[in-house]
Amino acid sequence: MTETLTEQQSASPRALGALRRVGAILFVVLGLFTSLLTFPSSIALMVGFWFLWASVSVLRRRPGWLPLAVSVSLLLVKGVDLVPAMLALILVSLTISFLRLFRMSKIRANGNTRVDYIALCLLWCVWIFMAWDRYDASHSSAKITLDPPRCVLCVGDSLTAGLIRDGGYPKHLTRLLAVPVENVARPGITTEQGTALLKVWIEKNPGISPQIVIIELGGNDYAMKRNRADTLAAMQRIVQLCKSLGADILLVECPRGFVRDQFHEIEREIARNNDLELVPDSIFRYLVLWGPHAPPGIWLSKQSRMSDDGIHPNRRGDAYLAHRVAAKLATLYGDEILATR
Repeated sequence: MTETLTEQQSASPRALGALRRVGAILFVVLGLFTSLLTFPSSIALMVGFWFLWASVSVLRRRPGWLPLAVSVSLLLVKGVDLVPAMLALILVSLTISFLRLFRMSKIRANGNTRVDYIALCLLWCVWIFMAWDRYDASHSSAKITLDPPRCVLCVGDSLTAGLIRDGGYPKHLTRLLAVPVENVARPGITTEQGTALLKVWIEKNPGISPQIVIIELGGNDYAMKRNRADTLAAMQRIVQLCKSLGADILLVECPRGFVRDQFHEIEREIARNNDLELVPDSIFRYLVLWGPHAPPGIWLSKQSRMSDDGIHPNRRGDAYLAHRVAAKLATLYGDEILATR
């Protein structure tokens, strides 16, 4: 009886340890899966999650190098724009990761030193620098004012035109704004073709200067396997054309793959270099996630905002996009741009 009781008591810690290991593995797998699907607008939060794990490990006198290495790997896999702030974060993360990896035995035996805590503070400093840089790059610093007679001009492909050419989100935007809305969009066009459409509109409307041009292009450049350099140059040309009209610019980020962006956040580079306001591609990704073709929407969504092709919004999706764009315009111009009805 005593031996049986002793065996049960010794088995209990082993079972508890096994459960903890299984739980840790599931936690890591869930963290990796979620991180791979992270939207560009949430990259800083994703990195912060892995940095927090590393920090807790360091404070518990564990090596903590693995979460740092994973965070760097995820950034490279997702194809983020390697601007100086991001490069600084990657460099500091790798340096601290390698130092702690090679000092694992000393850390386990003697714990952390003052240098380890300084390194931890440096890690969070570069994270704050990176997070602020990404936020600042997607917001314009220009002071703009509303001129009600001037229109809002929407230039884009099928995500703007609508899948069945029913006016897309600009049609719904017309009801939300107190200013005119013009729709210059065509399904399947590239950025270069979008620039040509804008030139045609300018020729047909001489002397008219839009209040703001909403540019949603680049998705078909990727689908047609145009290279990034050509697409970047085409985007810069349409931005310069809009500026020549005296128009403000709102740039819409196009989704290109849920895990990796082969164009390396090209819209964010354009927004950064030209001080433009950016609408993140999360507005489209939410449509997909809550649509009928992917979890969790496949289980929860009764009224999908996505069309049957799983790529384009339907009428409900267009209305959702219009509300999101209208909210962004309100942050730029104030509520006076919104319709009162």
